[in-house]
Amino acid sequence: MTDLPLGEIVGDPAPGELPSHAPIVGKTVRLDLPNAERDAPGLFAATHTGRIDPGQWAYMPYGPFSDEQGMRNWIRATEHSQDPLFFVVRKDKDNEPIGMVSFMNISAEHRRLELGHIWYVPAAQRTTVNTETIYLMLRESFDKLRCRRVEWKCDLLNERSKSAALRLGFSFEGSFGNTVS
Repeated sequence: MTDLPLGEIVGDPAPGELPSHAPIVGKTVRLDLPNAERDAPGLFAATHTGRIDPGQWAYMPYGPFSDEQGMRNWIRATEHSQDPLFFVVRKDKDNEPIGMVSFMNISAEHRRLELGHIWYVPAAQRTTVNTETIYLMLRESFDKLRCRRVEWKCDLLNERSKSAALRLGFSFEGSFGNTVS
C-alpha cells in the first residue's frame, strides 16, 4: 500500500467501441458518410463562390480547391478513410451539405478520440449548426463508443476554433511546442 494520494478506481477497463458508419441524426443536422459525387457540388459552391470566408481554409491541410473537381477528388479520398472517419454535416430538412467533421486519432483500447477537420460553409458559421454537431459527436463518443476522453485540437493561432471549443465545454490543456519562430 502507498501513502500517495490515489483517485477513484476506473470501472470497466474493457476497450471502447469504434465509430460506426451509420448516420448520426439530430434535430436540425444529420451526419452522413461523404459521397464525392453528391456532396462536392454544394460544398464547393458554398465555399468558393458568393459569400466566401477568407479564413475558411487557413488552418486546414487542404483547400481552397482550384475547381469543383479538386474538391470532388479530396472528398473521394475521405470516403473510405477509417481514421479520420469523415462525416458530411447536412441540414436535416433539405439534405443540403453544410460542412464536414471527423472522428480521428481513434483509440478504442484507451477509450479516447479526437474531433477534427471541423469546417462549415459560410452560411452555417456562427449558427447553432456547430453546437448541435459537436453535441451529437460527443453523445456518440461517450454514450455509444464509451470514450473516457474526447479531445479537440486546433492550430494555436486559430482563435475561432479555440473559442468554439471553450464555449462547448472543452478545457484548454496547453500547446504542443513552439509554433512561432
